[in-house]
Amino acid sequence: MIYFLFFSLAFIILSTSKSVNIKILNLKIKLRISEITVIGLFTLLTASRAMTVGTDTVNYYYSAKKIISYLSISSIIHGYYIEPGYGLLEFISMKWFGDYHFIFVIESIVLLVGLFSFIHNFEDKISVPLSFLVFFVFYYNTSLNISRQFIAVGIGLYATKYLLNDMYIKYMICCLVACLFHSTGIMLFVGLIVYRYLFISDDRRSFYRRVIILVIFIVGMIIAVRPLTKLLANMGLIPVKYIDFLQKSEVSSSVSMTFLANLPLLLLLLFYGRKLIDNDEKNKLAITMYLLGFFITMINTLYGNVGRLAIFWTIWQVVLYPECYLSVLNNQKNVVSKVLTKIVFVILLLLYWYYCIIVRNFGNTIPYESDLFNWLNLSI
Repeated sequence: MIYFLFFSLAFIILSTSKSVNIKILNLKIKLRISEITVIGLFTLLTASRAMTVGTDTVNYYYSAKKIISYLSISSIIHGYYIEPGYGLLEFISMKWFGDYHFIFVIESIVLLVGLFSFIHNFEDKISVPLSFLVFFVFYYNTSLNISRQFIAVGIGLYATKYLLNDMYIKYMICCLVACLFHSTGIMLFVGLIVYRYLFISDDRRSFYRRVIILVIFIVGMIIAVRPLTKLLANMGLIPVKYIDFLQKSEVSSSVSMTFLANLPLLLLLLFYGRKLIDNDEKNKLAITMYLLGFFITMINTLYGNVGRLAIFWTIWQVVLYPECYLSVLNNQKNVVSKVLTKIVFVILLLLYWYYCIIVRNFGNTIPYESDLFNWLNLSI
C-alpha cells in the first residue's frame, strides 16, 4: 500500500540528523534536512489526492470552486465569518493557482512543520522516527479527511513551544490564527488555562489532585453541551446546524472499542507516568492533555462530533508513546527482552492502524487515489 511505502521511506530518511535553521515569515523554525525531505515527500502524497480520498475532500473541492464567485476579500470574510482564514486560503488557491490541490499543499506543510516543531520540544527524551510512526498510525489518514481542522492542529502544535516557555502573547496569537481556519481551535485557548492551572504549585500530590479536578470539570462541561446547545438554538442564538453536529451519536465505534484502543497508553502511563514526569516536567502537561482528550473521546461515542475537540489534546500521544516505550526498553536487562519490546511496540501500533481501517475506515481515505500522478496509485 502506498501509505506504508511512503512511511517506510520517511522512517529511513529520518534516521539522519543534520540540522538547519530556516526562517518563514519571521518565524524561526528549527528543522533537520531529513525532516524537510519528509515534509516534501508527504506533501506530495497529501496534496495530489483525488476527491474520492476522504469524505470531506469533495466538499473542499466544491467550496474552492464556489469561492471564485466572491468579488472581494471583504465578501469572503463576510461569507466565512466564523473561519475566514480558510476562505482566504481557498481564494488564494483558486485565484492565483487555479487549483484546489494547493489548499492541501498548505495543509500538509503547516501540519508537518508544526508536528516536527512540537516533537523538538521533547527531542532529548524521544526518538523522532518513533514519534513520526505514532503520528502516521493515529493521525495521518485522519488529516486527509478533515483538512481544515488539521491546519489548526498544525498551528497549535507549533505554538506549543511558546506555551512551554511562558510566551503567552505569542501563544494566544497562534491560537487566534488557528481559530480562523477551524473554530475548534478554541481548545488551544483552553489549553493555556489548563497549563496555568497545572503549574500553580510544584507539589506533586497537589498536581494529581488538580488533574482529577480538571477532568471532572471539562467532562462535565462537555456533557452539558448537548442541552445547552439545544437551548441556545431554540433561542435563535446559534445556528440550528450545531444541533445535528452535537446531538447525533458517533456510530463508527463503540465505547468499548474506543476504550480498548486507548488502553495500552493508559496502562503505560499508570506504570510509567510518574517516571516520565520525573524525567521531564513538561510531561505533566502532556499526560494531562492526553487524559482530557481521552475522556472527551469516550464521550464522543455518545455525543457525536464532540470528539473533534479532543484532537488538539490526544495528539500528545505523539510524544507520550515514544517516551513510555523508551522507559520500558531501558528497564530490560538483556538483548532478547529488548528485541521483544520493540516487536510488541510496533505490533501494537500496527494493530491500531488495522483497527482504524476495519472499524473506522479512516474517513474513506483507503484506498489511496491520485488524480495528478498515476504512479502513486499503487495497490498491494
